[in-house]
Amino acid sequence: MAQRRANEVMDSIGQLPVLPPFADELMSLAIGSDGDLQRVLTVVEHDPVLAAMVLRMVNSAAFALAQDVTDLRSAVVLLGAAHVRSLALAAAMSALASSADSAWEFAHSFDVACTARVLTVAAGAGWGETAFAAGILHDIGELIVAAVEGHAIGKDLPPSARLAEELERVGADHTELGTALAERWSLPEILTISIGEHHRAWQSYRALPLDGSAIAAVVAASEAVLDELDGTTHSDTTPAAEAILSLGASDPDVIILRCDADRRAHAEAMALTTGRTHP
Repeated sequence: MAQRRANEVMDSIGQLPVLPPFADELMSLAIGSDGDLQRVLTVVEHDPVLAAMVLRMVNSAAFALAQDVTDLRSAVVLLGAAHVRSLALAAAMSALASSADSAWEFAHSFDVACTARVLTVAAGAGWGETAFAAGILHDIGELIVAAVEGHAIGKDLPPSARLAEELERVGADHTELGTALAERWSLPEILTISIGEHHRAWQSYRALPLDGSAIAAVVAASEAVLDELDGTTHSDTTPAAEAILSLGASDPDVIILRCDADRRAHAEAMALTTGRTHP
């Protein structure tokens, strides 16, 4: 019933958001081997914007290399295939946010992605890049909400109230619309599931083994951590420490600080590669 409603809303929109070039290949890589350098290199080689981004990053002051790197293979080797893949995916989705007049808040999704990767590692799981991709995508349904309403709905409301408001005004909430959009983009199933469940995953699943519901739990915990760091915790969300412990991780205070440091470091990397400053 929910997805039928979501698809009806999607069908009422004249032009749906289009997945950026090569983002679909990057999504597939995100649930594969972290060390598949050749496939990452192939994606980068076929997109001039991504190629320039990688070269800009490796030749930045952050690496302080003795001489400039001018070939992509060397750049990917120096940066690491997983790191390049994550930044390339983030850059592709950042471009989508720009084309949508920032209706979808890329900065928040990027923070969730960085946090989800840290939490996944802290929970002892080996799929941090999958969690990163899920974080980037978790609110993608906001693109459809904005296409109908002209703007996002209820950003300052608690999650349950926000979903209810979207349902009343649009006919489906952003998790349902995000699921429908992910299906039309033919995204990997576990990412599609995580988009649909991330607001309904509180304390329902542990982070192991890898499946869509586990990814959704990590994304939900990531939002709890960011809410605490930003001082926006709502009464109907799980406290950050409790969410972290529910994943099977320990030392939540240390992990929360690590999450904050990681998102700031990656925001600087994104600024270097895309020119977009994190708010």
